[in-house]
Formats: sequence, structure tokens, C-alpha cells
Amino acid sequence: MLSEFFAAHPLKDFMLPGPFSLFPPAEDRGAWESLSPEYKREILALAEEYAARPYPLRKATDLWPLPATRTGSRPCCAAARIGKSSCGV
Repeated sequence: MLSEFFAAHPLKDFMLPGPFSLFPPAEDRGAWESLSPEYKREILALAEEYAARPYPLRKATDLWPLPATRTGSRPCCAAARIGKSSCGV
């Protein structure tokens, strides 16, 4: 099925030259201006929805348990990741 398709149509035939990007850079105004009005409205509606959401505060201690930094105890960190911390994390 899919392997047969790719055997008959190599992926390199579908790829554009240069680096891959999901969207044009902001400086490429022509590409952005060429979007349909409906698509622009959809993008703006999603952006407004995300802008209204609160952004959670992330502290360094949330990302890496502080006791492991102080003591070097890695088992404590592993236990903290599964919710069974014995070192106060």
C-alpha cells in the first residue's frame, strides 16, 4: 500500500529544494498576503483563543528536583517523576 506508493513515487520527487519549513518566514509578506480571507480569519481566531489562555509559570525547580542538585541523589529524582518521592520533592 504505502510502501508501494513510495516505491513508485520517491519522496525526493515531492520535496522542494532548500530547508523545510511548515510556514513562510514573517519577512515573506507576499506569501502571507496570499492566504485566503477565510484561512486568515481561522488563524486569527485560534491566535486570539490561545492569547486568552493563562500561561503557566514554570520554575527551574519544577523542571529538575532541587534535592538532586544539592545531594546528587538520582533515585530521588526518579521517584519524584512517578509521584513516589521520599525526599520532599
